[in-house]
Amino acid sequence: MRLRMSRMTEPAAAAWQPVALLDRQFRANVAALATRDTALAEQLRALPADETPVTAVAGALRLAGRVGDAIQPLHNAVPPQAAE
Repeated sequence: MRLRMSRMTEPAAAAWQPVALLDRQFRANVAALATRDTALAEQLRALPADETPVTAVAGALRLAGRVGDAIQPLHNAVPPQAAE
């Protein structure tokens, strides 16, 4: 599974923060995910935690990438219902 960039952009008011601020919780969540989906957990571990923007939108965390100065949300291939 490969993470891909979404063509949609988030509203300017989205409070994007570096995922590094959530490092301890993020790593605990990825460790739990690894028991169910090792490949996805490895992809998430490979993300550069100090640069990856993250925000909460509609009760879910969204990851993004940077394209120049723009933040582009990553497409979530797993709907929230399937992730539970």
